[in-house]
Amino acid sequence: MDEANKVDSVETKSGQYQLTHSFGLFDQVVQPVFVLSSTVGLVYNNAAASPYSDRFVKHCSRPTIQKHFSSVSPSKDIFTFRHVQRLFSCSISVANTGDFIVILNDITPLKREIDKREDRIYFYEKVLNNVPVDLVIFNEHHKYLFVNRFAIKNDNVRKWIIGKDDFEYVKARNMPIEIAQRRRAYFDKCLDENRTVETEDETVGVGNNRKTTLRRFSPIRDKNGELLFILGFGIDITDRKIMETEIQYSERKYRELFFNNTVGVFTAGILGGVITYNKEIEKILDASEVDRQYNIMSFLRDEDRKAISGALKQTGRVNNFESPIVTLSGEEKNILLNMVIVDSSQEGKYILGTIIDVTEQVSTRLELEGSEARYRSIFEGSLDIIITIGNDANVSFHSFSFSSVLGYENSLLINAPIAEFLTDESVIKFNTVFSEVVKGKYVRNVELEFIHCNGHILVLEGSISPSQNIDGRNGGQAFFRDITLKREQEQSIKRSLAEKEMLLKEVHHRVKNNLTVIYSLLEMASMNSDNEAFKQVFASSQSRVRSMSMVHENLYQTNVFSELDIVAYSKKLFKEISAIYGQENKPVDFSTTNELILIDIDHAITIGLILNELIINFYKYVYPVTSHPSLSLSYEQADYHDEKSGTVKHRVTLEYQDNGPGLASSASDSGTGIGMLLLQLLSKQLKATVSRHSENGFNFTMKWNSMHK
Repeated sequence: MDEANKVDSVETKSGQYQLTHSFGLFDQVVQPVFVLSSTVGLVYNNAAASPYSDRFVKHCSRPTIQKHFSSVSPSKDIFTFRHVQRLFSCSISVANTGDFIVILNDITPLKREIDKREDRIYFYEKVLNNVPVDLVIFNEHHKYLFVNRFAIKNDNVRKWIIGKDDFEYVKARNMPIEIAQRRRAYFDKCLDENRTVETEDETVGVGNNRKTTLRRFSPIRDKNGELLFILGFGIDITDRKIMETEIQYSERKYRELFFNNTVGVFTAGILGGVITYNKEIEKILDASEVDRQYNIMSFLRDEDRKAISGALKQTGRVNNFESPIVTLSGEEKNILLNMVIVDSSQEGKYILGTIIDVTEQVSTRLELEGSEARYRSIFEGSLDIIITIGNDANVSFHSFSFSSVLGYENSLLINAPIAEFLTDESVIKFNTVFSEVVKGKYVRNVELEFIHCNGHILVLEGSISPSQNIDGRNGGQAFFRDITLKREQEQSIKRSLAEKEMLLKEVHHRVKNNLTVIYSLLEMASMNSDNEAFKQVFASSQSRVRSMSMVHENLYQTNVFSELDIVAYSKKLFKEISAIYGQENKPVDFSTTNELILIDIDHAITIGLILNELIINFYKYVYPVTSHPSLSLSYEQADYHDEKSGTVKHRVTLEYQDNGPGLASSASDSGTGIGMLLLQLLSKQLKATVSRHSENGFNFTMKWNSMHK
């Protein structure tokens, strides 16, 4: 448009521009302005729009943008235009001439600020969603503004709940309304008191499982004190609540056990003054109430007090110390005393002890000492370990060999729980066996691990028979022998066998690798030869080497070195040879026996070479001339009676069958090539019987004796 045709433009009340004499009005506008024709062609642009004119016209010619120029509503049609790193918002107005006036507003700073804000929002949401606790943000009306994935795992529910409160949530989830009422009460308390409020919220989930959640509502305010939102925090404390309940129950049970135990239990200071005691202590000492200043040691003889004091100083404990005492009423009794020094981080050091009134037992023991002497010599002289076990699984009596094997003094063994001298696994085994013994069952071949006094493990083997104690209750009589050396020798043999097995596996692996090297050398020789006859010879030799290599490969991969699965080997060998010779993209109907057939390792290489020759001959003489070639390798194993030796032997039968033309009728029985010659030589090496015929293809049947089934 030349200078004479320019007109001024004035906007009317209807939103259209009345174009007058020239466009000079837009030249002074700092914003880019374009005037486009009804066909969206450039009519005019001001100086501010010049850097963008070419690209802007192309942008407006896009179908997605042209729709804004069809029927424009001046205040509504806005689109964006990007140039390099700047973004413009484009508003459209219509002139009375039908032209379009487009004004560009640079919104780049605003867009960058919005992007930064969205990045910050995304960052905070990402962080909150990965905090491993329930996090919720509410507005002041208890409406959900944000919920992280740990609070509500279902994304659809999380989206749905935004803008709703707990009353709507429990209604949608068919939960009791009391849950929402309780949460609302704590929420209101948080707002009213302007502080963090904490509560434990218990709900019933799937399978009637109860869940306890520690919930906190905290008001979050800005620097001016204005409320921004309420932060809800929740953590699953179900396990903690269960543990607290169990601890309370356990404490109650132990307290009942302490005060109602039939064994006298007490605690005392290091200097001897009684701290706590149960009712049995009062009964043993004949006192209605034990004075806190009483010292249990004061009831003992002087020599016993010295012995106990020495033991406590040296080892910190006294086990099963039997001593006579004189009670507060003047009665003489015999007690069995156990004491141990406990070092508590809360209460410091104190003595925990038990007292058992063994007056009747001592009397009975004295009566039995005479009869016991008659049997002691038998026990003491026995090389086997003899243990008499009471109904309470304590050692009632034992032979000298028991204490000499374990290295403990006799006083530490008698009346001690046998479980104290067993490993954790053997304790479980012993408890199972002994429960059967007390029912009257005789248990043989019991093997238990005992702990020597120096800490090493001894293995004892024997039997436990039921026996009746003098009180009429069932106990046990154990007869053991030390087989620790025998077990160590067995483990040494197993280690030696494992080493030999590893060595044999390595031998097979190296033989396989050496055969692979030979295979590669033959392949290199074949590649360097232009003689097709030589290449055929090399290929046959490679196949034979590969068949031997596969035998060693199967042996070290299966860790079985004495026998070979000939069926699996046949499948693998057929696949290997097919990859070399089956180049015509013609499928072969291959079948073999499904059951497991094992042959001894002495025959494995020979059988592998025979199978190699049969499969190669199939690809030489059947595969090229048959439209649907098929090959079957079937195996059969059976026992038979050898009349010559009078023994039962094992025989394996291999039958090869294809659908080729078979051997020519003019061919001699001995064959015409090296393949047939190898079949004859290898079958003779196996001392096998061979038969073959050429009816409906070539059939080769071979039977030989094997050492393995």
